[in-house]
Amino acid sequence: MKNLIKKIIPLLLVIVMIMGMSVLGVSASGSFYAPGIDSNGIYYIMSADTGRYLDMPSTVTTGDLITTSFMPSSGYTYSKQWYATPSGTNQVSFIGAVNPYGYGMSTYYLSVSAYPYPQDVSFGRFTLERVTYPSTSSYYEFSGTYTIKQGTDYVASNSNGSVYLTSTLGADCFWSFMNIDKGNANLFSFNYPDGSNNGRYNSTANNDYFEEIMSDMGYDATYYINSSAVEAHTLLNSSDIFVFRGHGTTGTLIFFNSSGYNVGNIFADVQYAETYEDVTGITSRAVGSFSNNGLKNVRCVLYLGCSTGLSIGNLDEYNLVNVTYECGAQFVMGTTETVKTSVNNEWLYVFISEIANGKNIQTAITEANLAAKIKYVNVFGDNSSTDGSGTSSGGQDYIYPIYYVGDTTQYLNIP
Repeated sequence: MKNLIKKIIPLLLVIVMIMGMSVLGVSASGSFYAPGIDSNGIYYIMSADTGRYLDMPSTVTTGDLITTSFMPSSGYTYSKQWYATPSGTNQVSFIGAVNPYGYGMSTYYLSVSAYPYPQDVSFGRFTLERVTYPSTSSYYEFSGTYTIKQGTDYVASNSNGSVYLTSTLGADCFWSFMNIDKGNANLFSFNYPDGSNNGRYNSTANNDYFEEIMSDMGYDATYYINSSAVEAHTLLNSSDIFVFRGHGTTGTLIFFNSSGYNVGNIFADVQYAETYEDVTGITSRAVGSFSNNGLKNVRCVLYLGCSTGLSIGNLDEYNLVNVTYECGAQFVMGTTETVKTSVNNEWLYVFISEIANGKNIQTAITEANLAAKIKYVNVFGDNSSTDGSGTSSGGQDYIYPIYYVGDTTQYLNIP
């Protein structure tokens, strides 16, 4: 199997030369008002800073103040559910689902309050923007969240539950949108002959646990073994949660059948998939084939194969993680070097467990990273300087190698 992987990787480099490194990327056109938002969806809207949720009073009269409050552990949550409804060019109105199309969010000077919907005035219309910040920014922790603006002012909230307008961007201005409806959770794993791994490559260790826990959280959970790239690509845009547990290389997911034969790859870019198919005769797919916001209902994508978070040719347009995010997914993660299957098993197990226990994505990542380090040290040695596969560190220095974009403040185990 190592020989097959070694054959596929040089072939990808040949494809780079065939394409002349032309840059296609993701088109900026489209009619949606914000990536990752479904105009037919109902959302919990959470302050990414305080963890409190926008709340429309269940018994409301005109002018009542909109506030935020924490999500109850059980019981009534309707007051925290909102329609995000298109209202004018690139604008949106927020309508309380507790009294559908009865009252919406509006502003009066610097206050945010409830008014009857629909409104012809601009005070009930907002612009919604998904923000992305570099790791050097003081706002990096809020990357992938949204700002809600009216003119040049931001809708903000403090730890006391007050909601207001402010002209100054701060931590109080970032919001996480979580669709109340849970759909599919799909895990793609592999088990086939592989002479380099005690006779088989097997990434199915988490399958039953994934299906059980995701089902308990309310998702329609399914695991797949030895699927083709075509099948996985087809299911990506209908997944709330999508996990790949197989071989990868720079910016590429590699699929094998039960006999160990390559049954397609998933690339970032359409032209790569078409060229690979032309050269090999193996049907492949590209995430970039989805329309703008085509992945708007995808909450979390984990590409847990080797080097899936790297860019082909160091171009962001050929980065599988970036392109998946630009197509509307709310959070996407890949790896930046070779990863061990046993370490991946531990990372995913802990990530799922933390999510199920009510932790947000960032906390789940932190705990999973720690567990992966402990697993690595226990299996591959405390003082190793390399894991034998070309990585730069090991032992106590080991860091699970990931690259991600999107909203890490969101919760996947919402009511």
